[in-house]
Amino acid sequence: MARGDPNFRLRIPEELLERFRARAEASNRSLTQEIVATLERALGQEDEFAEMKKQMKLMQAQLTVAERDIAHLTTTMMLLTERAGVEYFPPMNEED
Repeated sequence: MARGDPNFRLRIPEELLERFRARAEASNRSLTQEIVATLERALGQEDEFAEMKKQMKLMQAQLTVAERDIAHLTTTMMLLTERAGVEYFPPMNEED
């Protein structure tokens, strides 16, 4: 932060202000530095959360494809074992 950075007045509940003051003192920062650090941390977490949501959607799509592949392979195994004249015993789930 530089003196040339914009400034503005902020109304803040006294209890929250005291929490910021305590954190600023504990981290050897000014009150302004502590508030800015907290805001930057919060915004960074928000960005990380958005990225995690994108990754989760991608993984869900990959899981859907894998489940379809497994269903197709299971059907193929059943048909092949039927043609070979043997009984097909699907693998048991870990839950079973």
